[in-house]
Amino acid sequence: MSKSLTMEAVAVKDVAEGEELTISCAVPPSTPDTPCQTSPNLFSDIPTDLPTEIRSGMLEGIYNFNCTCSLCTAPSGERELSDRQRNQIIAIRQVLVDPETTLVKALDLATELLALAQKEGLDIKLKDYYNELMRVFFKLKDVDSALEFAEAALEKAEEFGGGDDEFKVAIRSNVAALRKRRSETAEAEAKAGTET
Repeated sequence: MSKSLTMEAVAVKDVAEGEELTISCAVPPSTPDTPCQTSPNLFSDIPTDLPTEIRSGMLEGIYNFNCTCSLCTAPSGERELSDRQRNQIIAIRQVLVDPETTLVKALDLATELLALAQKEGLDIKLKDYYNELMRVFFKLKDVDSALEFAEAALEKAEEFGGGDDEFKVAIRSNVAALRKRRSETAEAEAKAGTET
């Protein structure tokens, strides 16, 4: 929100003329460690990447609200497929933060995570996933991949508009630090190559 009492809203998908626009009942975003956390903060993201039963339970428990969005009211076969894919997203995110996960495994899992997010229409969660992937690959000492995911996180955050929130400021800082690290690594490798 700006100081002029106006608000910018950005649609995460094309909106047809006459299509109903709704707002989410806000609960905090999920993380691999806390896929179902709750908070009194009423302006955070709904955990759209969670399976139907968990999302519905949270909305019912927190707001005494029965969601009738197209996903929650989809035929059972569609919901079950979506829930399997969303459970797979949760599982992938948990494996990615496991210290035993190798770089090769992380690369495969990142590809799978992003493909599932696309299938599930979770574009709004991509900035969070990219940010998590940046951290995973930085810990695995793959600066190039970490930078790629940091830049993607920033691009997604900017795509959805708004001002310079804490997320964007932090990601910009990470992008700058990763670019510097990559440059220093390239210089050190070039210097080592000329010495041999």
